[in-house]
Amino acid sequence: TPVVAPPVKASEEESRLLVEAFHALHDAHDSSDALERVDEYLARFPHGELEEEALVIALDTATDDLPRAQRYARAYLARFPAWPHATRARALLEE
Repeated sequence: TPVVAPPVKASEEESRLLVEAFHALHDAHDSSDALERVDEYLARFPHGELEEEALVIALDTATDDLPRAQRYARAYLARFPAWPHATRARALLEE
């Protein structure tokens, strides 16, 4: 069983970045901006408390870019192999 580092406590800034990504995806239908915000979050807060949610947003958003979606799927599975979205991440890797 892989050891998972404890999450970094989410700051208000972390939450703001994810909320902006969510709004860019669902309200403005701007997947590029949503993915930029998710990438920013993942780079600035590796193993952050909201990492799983950030990767789920990325999986939902990167549908037009299979290599990028697969990169997010690999990242998701590396950290959350038994979590609810793992099946979807594995399916992306089989495409």
